[in-house]
Amino acid sequence: MAAIWISVSQAVNAGTNVLLTFQLAAVSSVSEFGALAIGLTILPLAVAGMRGFSYEPAVVHGDLSRRAASRVLGDSAVAGGFVALAIVAVVLLLKAPAGVGVLLGVGALAAVVQDGARWLLFGAGRPKAAASLDFLWGGVQATGLVVFGGSTVEIAGAWTLAALVSAAVGAVLVWRGATPGGSRATRVWQWGVEYVVSAGAIQLAILMAPLTGGVEVAGALRGALTLLGGASVLLGAGQQIVAGRLRTVDDSGLWALGVRLAAVLGLLVAVACVPLLFISEALGAALLGETWQASRAVVPILVLQKIAGAIGTAPVFVLRKRLGHTVGVWWRSGLTAAVLAGVLLGSALGSAQGAAWALTAGAIVSVPIWMRMLYNASRSSAVTAIPASGQLPSDGGVTPE
Repeated sequence: MAAIWISVSQAVNAGTNVLLTFQLAAVSSVSEFGALAIGLTILPLAVAGMRGFSYEPAVVHGDLSRRAASRVLGDSAVAGGFVALAIVAVVLLLKAPAGVGVLLGVGALAAVVQDGARWLLFGAGRPKAAASLDFLWGGVQATGLVVFGGSTVEIAGAWTLAALVSAAVGAVLVWRGATPGGSRATRVWQWGVEYVVSAGAIQLAILMAPLTGGVEVAGALRGALTLLGGASVLLGAGQQIVAGRLRTVDDSGLWALGVRLAAVLGLLVAVACVPLLFISEALGAALLGETWQASRAVVPILVLQKIAGAIGTAPVFVLRKRLGHTVGVWWRSGLTAAVLAGVLLGSALGSAQGAAWALTAGAIVSVPIWMRMLYNASRSSAVTAIPASGQLPSDGGVTPE
């Protein structure tokens, strides 16, 4: 049941952000949406980093005390504050509506805190409580849209209000469920780096592509990735379903399990993404407004990227969750740097399509690298453990999107 609640939580959580993206795209010009997309891209990068740096160490060490909770939520608030300032700065710099930028910045701060609360609730074995925060967010956001209306300011206002309410309730739930006393949670910077470079390549690409291709490139990539968002939900669900199986397989069987998981995840993502190749002009325009014309050209390319990324996720998941492997921070960082260099070049030569091909090439190249690492690790008795940790929780975490 825990895996089901985690999957439901991911689906609802992703749905609130997808709704925000679709609505902003529908009422914004291509350049305006591109500016907002660049600002919002900072949020998932911060969330990924905080999950590795602060949230997960507390869960791994089993320290779900009030002192640890206060450290995690405090880290979330500080990181969220920096995200808010960055979003406002980007929106103002790119001459998007200032009021929208301020609202999105405040909402992003609350979103980081809410994610920290969700993570702690999952780690404490309270997936229903974590999912309730996402349902609360969705309900408040939907109600706000009905009450406020449909301009960019009103859309951003509804999302921000929902984030603030959900974050406040999440902090209360975490605090009431935490044990008294305890020690302050450990921070592990290596995990933060790994999470950012593993989950953040696409987000970083959206931030960097406009340097050589213009803000429209960011809007086109964000629009296409939003359409393909269902793949991330299925990916997370597939990982959580197989998590329990990892406990019962000895090291010699991990390679075979990784291969099977890669096939299943690749198939799930293909089922979610391939139908979007046939989306009608009318539906695409209704969902993304003016941005649809720019996004439609990169959807087929990013379908390949999503499928390759899903296959590559399987060995990484097995390495991290079962073997406590850092999955090569420097390998990841080097590959991400190469992909981003390709994004800049591709964006300059072929606009959004060039950037998308660079991302896809990186996902394809990474598959044999991670598969080889799993093959070697499953046959070696000397496995490199993540510093100052046990194994990562196989039923309490959520893969960053």
